[in-house]
Amino acid sequence: MSLVGIPFSQHFPVHQYATVSAGAVDSRVFFGKIPSTCVGFIYKIGNNYHAGCHLTWKIDGVTVEKQIERQIGGIDHPAQYNEDNGGPYLVKDYVEFTASNPTAGDLTFEVLVEGLIYQTRK
Repeated sequence: MSLVGIPFSQHFPVHQYATVSAGAVDSRVFFGKIPSTCVGFIYKIGNNYHAGCHLTWKIDGVTVEKQIERQIGGIDHPAQYNEDNGGPYLVKDYVEFTASNPTAGDLTFEVLVEGLIYQTRK
């Protein structure tokens, strides 16, 4: 029996963005919900970066990485996660990225998360 994964894009937008107001803390930039009868595996992540700002990445409410002050991978060339580098990342409920913008101006943050969803039960 072979399993067929369904791309995240069939359940939520994989490229999301938000304009985060100056001084805002933990504003949601990305949110992807996995159906309750499924699990997801994250294989690619990309984001943009603004100096002095940071992102927080959570899976199922647990912080994977806090104060991300770098580009994980580009939006057009996302970082790939596989068995060789600690991935893929298992998601049972949701994946979320929030941004904090301590600067004096509004900034647009972008996050790309690609993966596959598998049915676990009916």
